[in-house]
Amino acid sequence: MTDNRWSPGASGATVPDDTPAAYAARWIDRGDGVPADVLADRQGFAYSDPADRDRLIVRLVELDSTIRTLDGAARDVSEHVVDEPDWQLVRRRAGGYVYVDAWHTATAHAGVSAAELVDLARAGDLDPADVERELSL
Repeated sequence: MTDNRWSPGASGATVPDDTPAAYAARWIDRGDGVPADVLADRQGFAYSDPADRDRLIVRLVELDSTIRTLDGAARDVSEHVVDEPDWQLVRRRAGGYVYVDAWHTATAHAGVSAAELVDLARAGDLDPADVERELSL
């Protein structure tokens, strides 16, 4: 399923075709030290299974303040904020916006259910309702 607002690649990243879930967004850059504004109509997901999307949402919210605060981030340069075996996040600051692409690798969370991830999120005071609200879904 693809959300019609999903438009990958503006960060400079190449999102693999076989990814189970991907997120793309254009946030409003408010300057160093101020988290970028995330607007619901400027972001979207592509995914094969809602559980894969939910896993990615949990990951995004875990890093939310890190990826949205741009202290010293270079302009017009793609920056790999997360480069882990199971997921990637790339952002680029340009023209008053922050372009973001995030995705799971094809093997992300093998053997871990979405319910287990939500339980982990809850244990860390991260409620799924907060996840939804944070990302303005």
